[in-house]
Amino acid sequence: MMQWLKPKIILLVDLVLTFVVFVAVVLIPNVILEFTGTLFPELLLDAIFTFLALTACSLYLLKRYPADLVRPSQTKSNLKYGVIGGLLVVLLSFPMINREAVFQDNNILYVGLFYFIAILFGPFLEEVFYRGCLYRVIKQELGFLFAILSSSVLFVSTHDIVSGDHFSRILFISFVLTFVYEYSGNIISPVISHIIGNAVWCGGCLFKRWWYTLNSQ
Repeated sequence: MMQWLKPKIILLVDLVLTFVVFVAVVLIPNVILEFTGTLFPELLLDAIFTFLALTACSLYLLKRYPADLVRPSQTKSNLKYGVIGGLLVVLLSFPMINREAVFQDNNILYVGLFYFIAILFGPFLEEVFYRGCLYRVIKQELGFLFAILSSSVLFVSTHDIVSGDHFSRILFISFVLTFVYEYSGNIISPVISHIIGNAVWCGGCLFKRWWYTLNSQ
């Protein structure tokens, strides 16, 4: 009985520590904004510290539960699964395209940094954490169903949810990314899917904003 229970208790402790670290780092922007006011864009600070939290938590879980997440020799397979998953993500995220979601700032450096994080850096870190670490280690001890549900709910919780429809769409996007990871056996494939989805979503939001501005003049 104890041999069966011990690894699950250890996993629970590791997940609680991961959650505490994640929340602590994500709350740092509130402290910065308290002392600096509007010196830095809140949305950009949130993005930066969310991904710092993802990095710290991923490094911790990878040290505790090592795994070979990248298999560069499977280039064609990575690309195939990545593109298929990306198209599904685009279909799910397309109705969420919103001109109000566009990040705007007078500082072009801030704008460039935000979209670099959103389109390239963010998808990589999120996939390493949610699929390569969280989903993988939970699945090892508690099974596929609990792993995909728990990691996907946490994935949704770090995104802006404006309606029940948004919640369900982001949840299904997480399911798609998890299945891409499962079928490919490689973290590169869901990263590709995620990048495609984020790029199309950001581009769609920017286009909608530009079109609205053009027609309101």
